[in-house]
Amino acid sequence: MAQLTPFQRYQTLKQGFTFSYRGYDLQGILAGDLAQFAYGIKQEPLTWTFIKSKLFFSKNWEGLHSCLPKDAVVFTFDGYGKDYENLLQQIMTEVPNALLFQPKHNVSKRFSIQHFFLALRPIFFNRKWKILSFKERLQFYVILVHHLNTILSLETSVKEVKTQKFVPFLSCLPVDSILCHFFRKHNVPSYGIQHGLHCAAQEYLGAIPYDVINLENLQADYVLAWGTSIQKSLALAGHPSERFLLAGAPKYAHIREVKMQPFHQKSCIVALARDTYWEGNLKLLRFIQDIEALGINVYVKFHPRSDQKLYAKALESYAYKHIDVNCSLVDSISLVKPGFAIVYNSTVYYEYYLQGIVTLRYAFALNDTPFGLEDTVESIAELEAFLSQWETMEEQVRNQKVAAMVEQFCALGVNNYKSILTAK
Repeated sequence: MAQLTPFQRYQTLKQGFTFSYRGYDLQGILAGDLAQFAYGIKQEPLTWTFIKSKLFFSKNWEGLHSCLPKDAVVFTFDGYGKDYENLLQQIMTEVPNALLFQPKHNVSKRFSIQHFFLALRPIFFNRKWKILSFKERLQFYVILVHHLNTILSLETSVKEVKTQKFVPFLSCLPVDSILCHFFRKHNVPSYGIQHGLHCAAQEYLGAIPYDVINLENLQADYVLAWGTSIQKSLALAGHPSERFLLAGAPKYAHIREVKMQPFHQKSCIVALARDTYWEGNLKLLRFIQDIEALGINVYVKFHPRSDQKLYAKALESYAYKHIDVNCSLVDSISLVKPGFAIVYNSTVYYEYYLQGIVTLRYAFALNDTPFGLEDTVESIAELEAFLSQWETMEEQVRNQKVAAMVEQFCALGVNNYKSILTAK
């Protein structure tokens, strides 16, 4: 029997699990845990300390009640990084009566013998989970009991809800998923925030990454979309078109048209992918040496969460020019003044175009940028051909091509957050 990919493993586990409790669909709630397990992310050891922390405790909902006054729009955020925090703040400033609830990591004591018994059947007597060992089932058993404890704690802590709307940052993960179900029971609609290029599984050309759960396990009622591409992705993921709401990308709402900057071949920026694509990153580092042989100064920017130790041998073998990983995209352009950029498996590809920089996609194991111009390169011959074609292309044609492509990623000049989230 062929070994399952992480996504296939996740799908097997999710589709083989059906269970509901107090009107909460636990398949969607547990899916975040199943995905992390299938992809080997955040696996806590099955110690007695871990077991006790799940079986006899629940999430602490302290502070939620104060975020639920009449007509409030409640947002959640749980420390996903500075860039995402800035995105959230940009949206919240657009919305009157916006309140932020940040689930704390502390817990409350919650013991229920009923939950002990309820969780037994869907975990230990689940014939569709043949791929799991007893120890792995035990892991999910204690996690499921904890989710049941958390739901009961939420239901008993908050009795009255007059909130207007709920905006979870990551509705695909357990805590926000539980809150989506909770607010839905109180007739409060939920609106998920797009925070990157969300794709359906069918759109990935290679390995399907963990990020696929953003749409595959979408638990919010609607998606506040940046551009039109996600409408197709939602359909491919099996969601009705009504869940798509064009809101725009707050970071780029001020851009009403893309104005391409002067093109030249003196310097370029190469943005590497996250370490999932380390093999391609190494190939691209070698490719940089060939580009510099053409007389082009190349400046390398690693992914912010890359472990550069993986590339130590390559970095020692050649004097690469680096851009600090914490340098913003806009600042990197001001610093280098590039004539073009090359991006590997990152939505930074679209963002450079938004800033008027012609950008190419590195073609090896291309996966995370499913649409773009005819700009994929993997050899010097392909690079020279593209640069020559771009240099001779009429400016109007260039701008039309770029605008049509960028609109799929991010609707230019659109900021509909206030109108969507304050509409009665």
